Order: sequence, then C-alpha cells, then structure tokens
Amino acid sequence: MEMHVLPDALATREVRGGARLRDTLDVKYARLSISDILNLAVSETQAFFRSVPALKEKLRP
Repeated sequence: MEMHVLPDALATREVRGGARLRDTLDVKYARLSISDILNLAVSETQAFFRSVPALKEKLRP
C-alpha cells in the first residue's frame, strides 16, 4: 500500500499572535501572560524572575 504524506504546515494565528489557548493570555504575572513569558529570551527570563528565589536558582547559567 502506497501512502502519500504531506509535510507539516505551520501557520501563525493573527488574532492571538500564534498563542494557542486564549485562556493562557488572560492569566498575567507581573504584567506578562504565560505566552509572553514563554517567548522571552533566557536572559530576559532570568531578569524577569530574579526576585523569585525558587526560580532564580533554576534559571542560573
């Protein structure tokens, strides 16, 4: 049996800038949504969470 498989296609949802779950955009921590935090660079994440001791240790280089 011959099967033809199409390659993966990725498309950004313009309404939410690619965020998949609208509910995650409603949850904010210090002005950023979960989606915003996941899009931060590592150095930005380290600076953002430097006041949270439990995360500061896990995010160190």
